[in-house]
Amino acid sequence: EGHPRTISSRRNVLWDRVSRRQWDLVDRELAELTVLVATLHIPRQSAYFAADKGNALLAAGRDADALAVLIPAQRRGQIDLAPTDIALRDLNLALAKVEARTGSLGRALDRLDRVQQSLPPLHMSRASVARIRGDLLTQAGRYREAEQALKLALEIIDADRRRTPKASASTQLLLATLHAHMGEFAHALEWAQQAGQAYSESYGPDHRLVADAQFALGAIHQQMGDRLLARAAFSEALRIRVVIYPPSDTKTEEARAKLADLGSH
Repeated sequence: EGHPRTISSRRNVLWDRVSRRQWDLVDRELAELTVLVATLHIPRQSAYFAADKGNALLAAGRDADALAVLIPAQRRGQIDLAPTDIALRDLNLALAKVEARTGSLGRALDRLDRVQQSLPPLHMSRASVARIRGDLLTQAGRYREAEQALKLALEIIDADRRRTPKASASTQLLLATLHAHMGEFAHALEWAQQAGQAYSESYGPDHRLVADAQFALGAIHQQMGDRLLARAAFSEALRIRVVIYPPSDTKTEEARAKLADLGSH
């Protein structure tokens, strides 16, 4: 039962629970995976799982718990794994996100720089690092630096002949959010529409990522004063989210709140 293939399939189950924001089931999967991984005594599997666990706790808003998992795991990884090991990279990326969330943006950016330097030029992992960097800089209000990082991520993705439309979509959605913060709404709309189309074509119209793109479109239209278009986009986001998420989940509630706000004026 502790075979690596079993671990891999259980990790997929874990991320399905996280994507659906089923936090009680996430806790159950984490507990069962902890036991399975402990039976293997394989450093790389342990590092992969620690990164997964840290990211899952971060998604649930449990930043302190994520740090408690990631810091000792990253220290063990530095001893047990090669500096270029993908599992160690995943640990450092997860740790950078938590550090930024807990007020250590400079430390997080330094960590991302070290990961970037360990990767070959145009390696697809460089796109992931640049995308995370752009997201963190956007949250910090450092918009021009964020734009440079996100466009670098797109350049790396576009240079890959095996790329698919969905490969660029998450970066496009981050660019939409970034340009909305900067007041550049025409660019924001373009990026959000591209992301929404790519997600819909890749996953179908009822996927959670399509809902995220619709929510972003609604927020942009609302900032532009286009109430009807904003309502249509938020309604579509809510339609998808009520099917995917638990009734009281914050993702569902934020869409309801946006519609209520638009209807109150």
